[in-house]
Amino acid sequence: MLQIPYWQEEAKFAQEEGIEKICFEMHPGFVVYNPETLLKLREAAGKAIGANFDPSHLFWQGIDPIAALKKLKGCIYHVHAKDTKIDDYNTSVNGVLDTKS
Repeated sequence: MLQIPYWQEEAKFAQEEGIEKICFEMHPGFVVYNPETLLKLREAAGKAIGANFDPSHLFWQGIDPIAALKKLKGCIYHVHAKDTKIDDYNTSVNGVLDTKS
């Protein structure tokens, strides 16, 4: 992850300023997009790094949100949710990532 040195510095700065938690929403195209990448960044940058858990992004990636919750135990700092719909036809043609945006 190319972003690790940046977030190591930011986590240190946050700690110095009394900020205890930095939340990342797992979303493809972002710094972290699944439990594995969130935990990798957390391991490198420290326990200030945690998840803003939004299961809608996990659903459309084919990730089981309950399994993700278990994997991220102790690392979830915020939760929000919304509904999502996966368009089967569009997904079968273009996949789940919108790389044009």
